[in-house]
Amino acid sequence: DKLHLNKNSRVLEIGSGPGYFSVEISKRIPNGFLILFDIQLEMLKRCRRKLDKHNIKNTFLVRGNAECLPFPKNDFDVVYMVTVLGEVLNPMECIQSVQKIIKPGGILSITEMKGDPDILSFDEVNKMASECGFKFLEKFTTNKGITFTFIRRDVSV
Repeated sequence: DKLHLNKNSRVLEIGSGPGYFSVEISKRIPNGFLILFDIQLEMLKRCRRKLDKHNIKNTFLVRGNAECLPFPKNDFDVVYMVTVLGEVLNPMECIQSVQKIIKPGGILSITEMKGDPDILSFDEVNKMASECGFKFLEKFTTNKGITFTFIRRDVSV
């Protein structure tokens, strides 16, 4: 619900891992699509098995580096990552790459989990996102972690 999805949303999950969120997200966007993006081929294979088990058809799997996303400009309505940004070699390059492929007004959601050794603080994430053309929208805190949601401003950075 916090991703502001609609039935036509074009969504990218960076660092999909085994696809923990993929089935639920895919079901919420029946006329859209979800791209699961991960650097590890084995994780993408696990995603495919999970999606096939649930007969999910509106997903695509792409292997690559989050610092250089291989997608067209302004292509996504929503980009999200869960416990990923702190593991990326250059988090700023990752957010810059997201800024290029997300539509103006699109949502960037970054979740950090408590206890993760690579956790980034709100101040760190907000500074990078702001410098890359995103405006802070909202944050959600649970006993497990925190999600920061940003919206891409209309200006190119």
